[in-house]
Amino acid sequence: MLNAIRYAREKQVPYFGICLGMQTACIEFARNVCGLKDANSSEFDPRSQHRIIYKLRELLGVEEMGAPCGWARGPAFCRKTLGGQGLRRRH
Repeated sequence: MLNAIRYAREKQVPYFGICLGMQTACIEFARNVCGLKDANSSEFDPRSQHRIIYKLRELLGVEEMGAPCGWARGPAFCRKTLGGQGLRRRH
């Protein structure tokens, strides 16, 4: 994946990097442009000297992110489908 990202950057090919794609694009840039050869995400390598991507709970010390439980298509649908459990929005 990092080789494809590097190719896109060097050849100026459009690269649609969202979520994991953006994280890996940042890692590729840090390694190949900034010279941080072991740059990584704390999720991939928590022992990396140059962690450039962190989970929010690592930075903020929280366990749960997102909104409280909610109902997508109404309580009756969710109770029937999920056995009474609500849905958790993560972003």
